[in-house]
Amino acid sequence: MDSRITRSKTGIKVSKEDYLRSLVTADPTYLEMRRVNDIIGEGLFTTKAIKQGEYIGEYKGTKLAGKKVDEVDSPYLYTYNIDGRRFGIDASDPASGICRYANDEWIKPNSRMERVNIDKEPHLFLKALCNIKKDSEIRYNYHYEEAPWRFETNKSLSPQIIASTQGSTECKKRSPQHEHLQQEAQENCQHQQQEAKEERQEEDMQHQQQEQETKEDLLHEQLQQEAKEYCEHQQQEAKEEHQEEDMQHQQQEQETKEDLVHEQLQQEAKEYCEHQQQEAKEERQEEDMQHQQQEQETKEDLVHEQLQQEAKEYCEHQQQEAKEEHQKEDMQHQQQEQETKEDLVHEQLQQEAKEYCEHQQQEAKEERQEEDMQHQQQEQETKEDLVHEQLQQEAKEYCEHQQQEAKEEHQKEDMQHQQQEQETKEDLEHEQLQQEAKEYCEHQQQEAKEEHQEEDMQHQQQEQETKDLEYEQLQQEAKQNCQHQQQEAKEEHQEEDMQHQPQEQETKDLEYEHLQQEAKEYCQHQQQEAKEEHQEEDMQHQEQETKEDVEHEQLQQEAKREWSASATGS
Repeated sequence: MDSRITRSKTGIKVSKEDYLRSLVTADPTYLEMRRVNDIIGEGLFTTKAIKQGEYIGEYKGTKLAGKKVDEVDSPYLYTYNIDGRRFGIDASDPASGICRYANDEWIKPNSRMERVNIDKEPHLFLKALCNIKKDSEIRYNYHYEEAPWRFETNKSLSPQIIASTQGSTECKKRSPQHEHLQQEAQENCQHQQQEAKEERQEEDMQHQQQEQETKEDLLHEQLQQEAKEYCEHQQQEAKEEHQEEDMQHQQQEQETKEDLVHEQLQQEAKEYCEHQQQEAKEERQEEDMQHQQQEQETKEDLVHEQLQQEAKEYCEHQQQEAKEEHQKEDMQHQQQEQETKEDLVHEQLQQEAKEYCEHQQQEAKEERQEEDMQHQQQEQETKEDLVHEQLQQEAKEYCEHQQQEAKEEHQKEDMQHQQQEQETKEDLEHEQLQQEAKEYCEHQQQEAKEEHQEEDMQHQQQEQETKDLEYEQLQQEAKQNCQHQQQEAKEEHQEEDMQHQPQEQETKDLEYEHLQQEAKEYCQHQQQEAKEEHQEEDMQHQEQETKEDVEHEQLQQEAKREWSASATGS
């Protein structure tokens, strides 16, 4: 949104956005509803003069969107599209706002509807297309070609009413009735005015010469001013482009340096972490080998003791059985054969039982060995996981510490860079405000000049009307006395004009070429000075960049040495 400085009725400088916000808050006090006639009804009028391009008021009402727009049938509905979607404002409610009374004008409207976004919300405002006089009706084009009142107005209304529906008289031509009356008066007075016309021609010629000289002076000043403004504009654009290029170049260099430092730090941290992990892995492998050897020796000792115990128990059991058998043999000597047979059978069964027991013991031993191996593997894996997690945690904490230090350094550099950017932005905003204030002053001077010219025109018209009355009173008396002299003077002036016109035209052409040449030389001089200034700024910028690169390399070397020292100490 354009934020040029404007001047309110109280003389306080306000922005365009603030002025539009005030129109959204309340309707202007200089707008009022009046009755136009019995056919048209009410209309919107202004109690003060409105300048061209000024916002008059907001068209307020119920905001609609999508299908709800098509559901409303009201002459106060204004529709518009945004990105292919349809919106509308229904001002059917009399309390909506005073701009709802603005009538349709399709021939010479003095205002138009303009959509402006305020706080990302669309608003409709009436904007003056020309200077509107006090107590004039405000009208705009509805863009509704099939409106019934347009056809009815063209067929049934009188020329006076048609002229009244065409808005402010300053924005349109005179009415047909006024032109007709003027034509009749001109035909009735043409014979009398012809006699006074020749007398006024001399004064007109003098006045034209004075105006021509004034126009030439104004043209000369205007050309100089335009040339100066053009050169200043070119210099400003070149300066802004150079500043943007410098900002982009600095930003790219800063990003490249930060990326290189960040990548270097990451690479060094990664190599250090890999080295620490490799050393920890080798230590874990040595510890695992020692632990396995110790566990193996412990298991072998346990198995050897268990086997010795079982062998001892078995020998005692065999001795007990042999003793019992020997007693049985002594006590039952008579049944020796039978007992011998039973002993043989018993021994065979014992042998089978012994073999079975040895087989069961062997299987139990193998199962215990497998369980011991699994248990050792689980313990080994658990220990490795714990050691690995501990080493990862230590490496992670070290890396986070290094990253935190690097992050703090980057934040310090970013703060310095942001401060520099803030200072640059403040300088640019200050220059922009100065430029806007200058444009506002020039705009105010231009408006004052235009008002002064309008007052001069009105004063000239009044003087002309007074002269016309005096001429009408004296024209009959001066007709017979001055007709011959005026005719001769007219012929002489025509001959002189024919002689002087080529010389004046040549003089004007030479002056215009001379002014163009001066403006061109002035622009070239200004551009050359701007170019030299830019070259000096580039040289200073390059020297500054060289110094910054050297300082940055020194800082990198110091940071690297500190990091190496801290890594060695840890």
